[in-house]
Amino acid sequence: MTKTLVGHPEPPSQHADPHAERTVLGALLCYPATAAVLLVSLDSEDFAAAEHKAVFRAAQGLLDQGRPIDPITVTQHLQYSAREIVAPAELVHALVATAPIQALALTYSTIVSTLGRLRRQEKPGDGPAAGPGPLHPQGPEGLPPVPMRGFLIDED
Repeated sequence: MTKTLVGHPEPPSQHADPHAERTVLGALLCYPATAAVLLVSLDSEDFAAAEHKAVFRAAQGLLDQGRPIDPITVTQHLQYSAREIVAPAELVHALVATAPIQALALTYSTIVSTLGRLRRQEKPGDGPAAGPGPLHPQGPEGLPPVPMRGFLIDED
């Protein structure tokens, strides 16, 4: 039996997962009990998208002020503090729509955190961070694994 990968390797310098970022922010907005954990375990620089960084910073600001973190207060905070976001209400609504079940929020936060650390290890123009380490598990023959988007099909 032969297995063929259908898909393509991701560019090695692109350490971002927009879906995971949206999912973490959706959980942040929908689950107050999880929000505190996410705000402590992540940093705004873990997010690749500028609007995701702005939403995370807004939630951090609300937590620092002792205000609730929910879609309404985050939207209001973005309207006054993040002028670069054109339609904060639509952005927050889209993030809330991607909220996972609460149990998966921490799994997605680990993905965002790990990819953020990989991006910060990369220097502009150098490509991905080299060498095995805690973020680079060993693949076959000692080579780091190549991230793939796709799926395997059986060819009989």
